Amino acid sequence: MMRRLLAGFMLGTIAAAGVVLGLPGAASAANEPSISVSSTSYSGQPRPFTVQVKNNLSGGRIIASVTNGNFSNVSMGCSGSGTGTWTCSLSSSRVLSPGSVRVHAQAVDSGDPSRNTDVVTRTASVSSRFSASGSSTTEGQPFTVSGRYDHLSGVNDYRVAARVTDGGRVVLGQGNVGCALSPASGTYRCSLKSATGARTPSSRYSVTLTEVSASTGDRRTTGTSVTVKATPAPAAPAILSPSTVEEKDQPVTVTGSAGAAGLRVEVTVDSTNFASPAAVCVTGSTGAWSCPLPSQYDGGTHTIRARVVDTAAQNKASTVALRSFVVNADETPSPTPTPTPTPTPTPTATAVPTPTPTASPTASPTEEAAPKPVAGKPGASAGKGGKLPGGRDALVGLLILGLALVTVVRPRTLALVDGGSSAAFTDGDAVTDDGPGIGPGDQVPTWAFPGHELLDELSRTVPLAVASRSPFLARLLTDGSDVRAVFGSLWWLLVAGAAGVGGWIGSEAGVLPDQTKLVAVVLVLGALDAAAGFLASVAFGVLVLLGGPASTENALLAILGFGILWTAPVIVGSALRPFRRRGAFSAEYLWDRVADAVIAGVVAGWLVTLVAGSMDALAGTATGLPEHDTALGLIAFGAVVVRVALAHVTDLWFPERRRLTDLADDLPEPTTLATVGGIVVRTGLLAFAAHAFTGTCWQWAVGVLLFLLPDVVFALPDAVFDRLVHRLPLLRGITAVFLLVVVSTLLVAVVVSGTHSEPSALRMAFVAAALVPFGTSLVQVLGEERPTRATTWALQAAGAAVVVASAVLALTGWDF
Repeated sequence: MMRRLLAGFMLGTIAAAGVVLGLPGAASAANEPSISVSSTSYSGQPRPFTVQVKNNLSGGRIIASVTNGNFSNVSMGCSGSGTGTWTCSLSSSRVLSPGSVRVHAQAVDSGDPSRNTDVVTRTASVSSRFSASGSSTTEGQPFTVSGRYDHLSGVNDYRVAARVTDGGRVVLGQGNVGCALSPASGTYRCSLKSATGARTPSSRYSVTLTEVSASTGDRRTTGTSVTVKATPAPAAPAILSPSTVEEKDQPVTVTGSAGAAGLRVEVTVDSTNFASPAAVCVTGSTGAWSCPLPSQYDGGTHTIRARVVDTAAQNKASTVALRSFVVNADETPSPTPTPTPTPTPTPTATAVPTPTPTASPTASPTEEAAPKPVAGKPGASAGKGGKLPGGRDALVGLLILGLALVTVVRPRTLALVDGGSSAAFTDGDAVTDDGPGIGPGDQVPTWAFPGHELLDELSRTVPLAVASRSPFLARLLTDGSDVRAVFGSLWWLLVAGAAGVGGWIGSEAGVLPDQTKLVAVVLVLGALDAAAGFLASVAFGVLVLLGGPASTENALLAILGFGILWTAPVIVGSALRPFRRRGAFSAEYLWDRVADAVIAGVVAGWLVTLVAGSMDALAGTATGLPEHDTALGLIAFGAVVVRVALAHVTDLWFPERRRLTDLADDLPEPTTLATVGGIVVRTGLLAFAAHAFTGTCWQWAVGVLLFLLPDVVFALPDAVFDRLVHRLPLLRGITAVFLLVVVSTLLVAVVVSGTHSEPSALRMAFVAAALVPFGTSLVQVLGEERPTRATTWALQAAGAAVVVASAVLALTGWDF
């Protein structure tokens, strides 16, 4: 009982103490001032900023302050009497900034500070009215961006500036353009410019607007976008004359009409290179134009090409208009026969003394006019005195080498990197039954990144799955097996990097001279793995076509050229010589391994040099690559040599990794549909490329047919030729390539020497270049396979001579 009383007493005491101690707090809370702060807009805020505060402390007064933007706890002036509503105002020199505004108020008793209340804070917002609206414009034309800005009437407290970017890059230096302000209405207007050369038919500029307070430095941004519509390319011009020209009446003037005045007209004759036009003129007020040709042309048919370019947007060119004109060669007039004089009757009466005979002057034979030089590409040198200018020489050389390579590779399946044939490949160089074992590279982490198991599985199985439908795709997928063995899943960086660089080149309005270094980068990546080069050429092609090329024909030819440049060298090199020889790396076959690298590198460098030298003719414009064709060829040579060395290093140091990335089985034979499809694609590409330079003529049809027939013959069943087999010696490998190139070059040179103009020279060169590979292909298809003889020093010395001769021809080039 006593314990309960004691406990009750203690609880009562604690409660009473709490009531007594809590009274001041309760009183303070009850006496706190009441504030109401309304949200406002920047332009709508009162001047000065004022709030009403209810004073609940008897005999006390109110003190208040404001926090906003760039100032904090700035005192307000408050007035009132007793308990009631007090008015607290901010100094009129203070302007609120958009954002939050916090008002702090406290009731105080000067005589008894213990009665002071807690500080009460109320928050509201000051909204910004800063806004922007864009518009649309046409490339090269001005445009405006306007809107409202944060502004109080009569106070010049803010400035507005604009920044215009396209894909992150500042447009025409417009990084900080001041905008015109209208303080009375609180609006601004920015006068801006657009550039020519929109990246897409409907590009979008990003315009960032910034307003900054001149007094406080308060800063905020807003943005808008502006659609920049690409100006359409002008319509193709009409070529009205000439049609027939007498040789003595040259040079002549090309005339025509276009759709507008002030357009630049570019004219070429027997050329697709508009980087060096034969004549340039400007359309008149009615759209008519007249371009005098500075050169004379030999008798025969010539092709005029004309296009118009928008002078306000130099990247906008029309499609090309074509017209043929004929030059009638002057004929040497036949000598006029001297009429026989009528005999005069002799007088009978007068004897006339016999006159002394005077020696009659010897008649000089009529001198033949010296033949005029054959015109090459107008505006460009015709090379070393030949009938084809430098770019066409390289183009014909590329045709000869390409047909020779196709002839050598055509009778067999494209060799894999672990296949191929060699006279020095013997049973002693085979893999032993014990397997390759584990090498030092198999124990390092260069390949052990996440995802390598999946990549290994795909490397072994995917080529097998697609080979029967597409041997070419299977060849691409098997090419990088040694690279995948060493780098594992990091291999994706190789192909992604090549595709990215190829796409970047394609996005920059096609091929530009300053892109040569990037072209070389993809060339090296493609030498490491043909699939990387192929993806780079696909990305390049897609972005070039999306960019809307002025000439679709030249764009497709350029895409084809880059596809060969970035994909073919390593495939051709491995088809001629094995990149990897199975078995231990011994000194016994060191000669063969060195020859593999050197021969594959020479052929690859030769091919790249010719493709780069032909790129201006393919693209129809200056690309910058012909000036660096030798350097690019040397880069290709070095890259392929490194690739061959990498294949041997992989066999030696990464044998287990190589086993995991090699094919799980032999590639299956292609289906009939795949074989026919390959023939159609190869022939179609050749026909398209040749037609761009020869036009529709009998030479074009014959050359394409000569290329097609061996493919058709090879596709027929073997039983068809069982009784036709001969025993003629068959050319093999690099020797066949070299001899085919030499014989074809001599034949083309002879044929071209008898032509009278560049178009006829190109047409006859196309037929001549196809004749020798055609005959060789038929000999091969009907030839009897014989066992390969063992290698000898005589054969190896002859092979070395072939390599040296090939290198000399590759460096000196052609002069047709």
